Amino acid sequence: AMSECSDTCARIVGAKVGLAMRNKCNSTSVSVDKGDDVNGAHSEKEKGSTESSLLLSDSEMASFVEETLMPKIFTSALVSSNSKSKRYDWMVLSHACEAGQQHVSEFIVSKLVSSLEEAIRNSPSNDTNTDACTVSMALSRVIQEGGPCPQTVFHSLTSPQTTSMDIVEALTSPTRAGSPTLDNGGMSNLVLPESRDRHKCMADDATTFAYSILTHILPSFHGTVPFENQKQIVTFAGQLLPPSSNWDCVKLCVVLPILSIILDNDQVEGYEVLSKSLVTMAPYLAEFALNRDQDNSGRAAAASCLFSIGAKFQTNNNACLCLHLLRSTICPQIVRCTNEIVAANMDTSFAYFEDAVKLCALMGSASACNGKVSSKTAVEVARFLVVMSCEGAVTAPSLGIPSPLYIRGESHSTDEMDMLPMITASALGSMLTIEYESPFWRQRLAHVVLPVILPPINGNGNGEMSNSEYGPLLSACHVASCVPMSALGKRGVLDLASLLIRGLEKCSISPITNINIPSEQLILTKLSELRILLIASIVKLLEDRPDSIIPHLATIMPSLLLLLNTPSDVRGIRMMLLALQALMSLASSTHPVMQKLFKSYKSEVLFYLVHPLDSPSIQIRQAAVQVRNFCFVAE
Repeated sequence: AMSECSDTCARIVGAKVGLAMRNKCNSTSVSVDKGDDVNGAHSEKEKGSTESSLLLSDSEMASFVEETLMPKIFTSALVSSNSKSKRYDWMVLSHACEAGQQHVSEFIVSKLVSSLEEAIRNSPSNDTNTDACTVSMALSRVIQEGGPCPQTVFHSLTSPQTTSMDIVEALTSPTRAGSPTLDNGGMSNLVLPESRDRHKCMADDATTFAYSILTHILPSFHGTVPFENQKQIVTFAGQLLPPSSNWDCVKLCVVLPILSIILDNDQVEGYEVLSKSLVTMAPYLAEFALNRDQDNSGRAAAASCLFSIGAKFQTNNNACLCLHLLRSTICPQIVRCTNEIVAANMDTSFAYFEDAVKLCALMGSASACNGKVSSKTAVEVARFLVVMSCEGAVTAPSLGIPSPLYIRGESHSTDEMDMLPMITASALGSMLTIEYESPFWRQRLAHVVLPVILPPINGNGNGEMSNSEYGPLLSACHVASCVPMSALGKRGVLDLASLLIRGLEKCSISPITNINIPSEQLILTKLSELRILLIASIVKLLEDRPDSIIPHLATIMPSLLLLLNTPSDVRGIRMMLLALQALMSLASSTHPVMQKLFKSYKSEVLFYLVHPLDSPSIQIRQAAVQVRNFCFVAE
């Protein structure tokens, strides 16, 4: 009750403050001449309005609000609080902007922006819990909850006022309070190792601090951003590429997340003006995204920028930009890492291989979104990934890989090597999860990859599934999960169902063993992803095409029950929830065959539910209770 009362008071105070400040600005247009009565009814209406809203009629009161009350509210709003209670001072500012409209928003937002820049420049270099974070959170609250005016004002601030670009420059300045001065060249090749390490630590601290601020101001760049602001961000990023020092990398880690949001907006003004600069930046962005020495968030932002550029722009000669990046930067790294892994089984190359394959799939998705001459590139990328994951050897002359590329060793095969097809299959799945403008792109990609996925499996349909078949299996999971069943045809659905059931049986009784420590994380992650997608695909089949599952029910039930007894660590929670969901689908099905099967397995289901009923996860316990209740009410 006290919280609701405080919320109401904050809303009332904010609204009254905003109206009072707006009234002061418009006092000449809303002044009331009490001695001039046109008629009795009009006079009484004005009198009642004046008496009921003193803040709107008294200029001295309005001046008091702006000159005395507002500074006190700002003083409270800009100071960090140790308690976790609501910030009612931020709520007052938000409602003041909403009620006061343009003038009040300009006053409050400009004050917050200038305070944020000052707080950033005065923050210690290695402190992420500073007043700057508090000010950034206050600004974020005002922009998000203060109506449409604060965001418009935030992007329309111009010199001599502090602008959004001034905040970016403050975050990338190496001369903040307490920061040792860096030279303009950053880390030179002639710097001693001790100095090199010190500079690297300074850059890491600056990046961490910048992200603590960016987290709160990035939402402000969603929506419409004026063209001049877009141009400033693009120019600023273009001047830093390629980065020549550690401090250039820090600046890129600040500006690239902002650029990625701007490019992701539906309305980007001045395509023709920005196109040349963005296309020129693309190769350097690809190199930055593939460089594991850079910050992961910065690399992800660079990849996001690449996707937007590839999906919306072309080169000067109207050729496919993504194809150029694949040939010049991405595919050469795939070839280099693959050869290193196959030749020497180098653990360090697995991560580089995965990054390059994921970026390859991202460029394929961007090509599909772009359409036109880029459509062929998307098909070539999908075919390259599915052949690599299913057959272990591939050539792609159009992508710059004229010689066969092998991802399986000739003389040995290890658990780590068997993960390479799964990495490429995961990349293929990322292409299928993109929301394309055309609803037929997923269907087109499915018809490209299905003929490659199904024949290898069908050829060994009666034997035990080997580890080398994990790639085709994971590819099939992505197709079944992302593509509408109606687009696959009856024969395709039946073949997929058969493959998925064999994979479920394999994963439930033959987990990967003898895992080496250096690659344990990779193998467990991929195996967990495979199990989750397998069960999710089967749940989808149970809902959409139950007839395709009927012939395999005798295999599905034991496999699901075995998976319920796997250790319920963080990776296993989603898998167990999906397994319980599959059991619920079987228990609640109206299909007579499924009902009969579930009743025959009733005692086994109750026995295997003991483990999930004792799970530390409340979601798993609740799902297990629901399945258990169905068992008791089943006739």
